[in-house]
Amino acid sequence: MIAYKGDTVTCENGHEICDVTQDIGRYSGANAEMFTAWRRGMSSEGDQLMRHCSLCGAEFIRPMSKHPAPPQRTGLQCFRPWLTEAEFAYMARGLQLHIGNEWRR
Repeated sequence: MIAYKGDTVTCENGHEICDVTQDIGRYSGANAEMFTAWRRGMSSEGDQLMRHCSLCGAEFIRPMSKHPAPPQRTGLQCFRPWLTEAEFAYMARGLQLHIGNEWRR
């Protein structure tokens, strides 16, 4: 397991992001229903999941590997904080969450 129900997800700079609603395994994939109690005006919208801290822009969730990476964002996608479908599929290959002061894999 990389996270347990009740754990608090933080960004790389230590800002609290949200709480985990269920135990999350390495290959659980990224699902907005896994998180609750969003802080700093952040939220999940439907099945969309934010990936950067709204305060400092640091990551709090990322895939296990950067290769092969999902397609680069283009146009207006660059400004969306939500994960794209391709990024969700990529996350399903293996997930890392930042909890406390460490990346859990």
